[in-house]
Amino acid sequence: MSLQRIDIHHHIFPPEYLAAIDRLGLTEAGGGGVAFPDWSLSASLEMMDRHDIQTAIASIASPGVYFGDARLARQLARRCNEYSASVVREYPDRFGFFASVPLPAISDAIAEAAYALDTLKCDGLVLMGSVADRFLGDPEFEEFMQELDRRKTVVFIHPNVHSSNRQLGLKFPAALFEFLADTTRAVLNLALSGALHRYPNIRSILSHAGGAIPSHAWRWALADRSPIVKKNAPQGGVDVPSAALFRYGVVSLALRDATSIGSCRLQTHSFRQ
Repeated sequence: MSLQRIDIHHHIFPPEYLAAIDRLGLTEAGGGGVAFPDWSLSASLEMMDRHDIQTAIASIASPGVYFGDARLARQLARRCNEYSASVVREYPDRFGFFASVPLPAISDAIAEAAYALDTLKCDGLVLMGSVADRFLGDPEFEEFMQELDRRKTVVFIHPNVHSSNRQLGLKFPAALFEFLADTTRAVLNLALSGALHRYPNIRSILSHAGGAIPSHAWRWALADRSPIVKKNAPQGGVDVPSAALFRYGVVSLALRDATSIGSCRLQTHSFRQ
């Protein structure tokens, strides 16, 4: 019997999104050294059939929709979300989608989240680990996080490439490591700022096997001794890895080796019920 997988890390590239990044002169996903693919819906379906994927939850990849222009971000988020919703209407058994929001503009992001969740009936939101050089868990995002918690929103956390990468002078594609670092920094900031404890109703999915979180869990226990962590996360930073990976969400296996992936099976989560 064929496996009926659900792919929760499945990127799509709507025509208007590709046109926008072409106008901006962007050739790499998030500056990560990975070229934007020659994407088509038919190619996605063919890949899904080849790998026994019943349903894919589509999302926009890094760099997301914000390129320094709040108005453009607002327009791109809406167009990408409406395109994704049209794909779901055409193939309701094959696709769902995580909607994009135009952070860092908080009011715009809240409005788009409401439209995508209430009107377009998306399965959740995709958030970049960092946007405009601010990581999830930043105090400026508090009002937005409060709204997501109120709605019990599913959030797919996908990395970006922080601008500090350009100062490192390394000559290899940033996506080889910076994507993992961005996810790790975002979750660490969410946890040690107390955001994970303040907003327990947000259900998170971490991309790329959770970055460095599993292998560094023991080290994060040291943060419990910090006065600022005791203040922001009184329940303890030591609970961060289990909270991030198990109690608050699940993990996408993209970037894991084929052997590891072969031993795992994705189940239907509550956002598809």
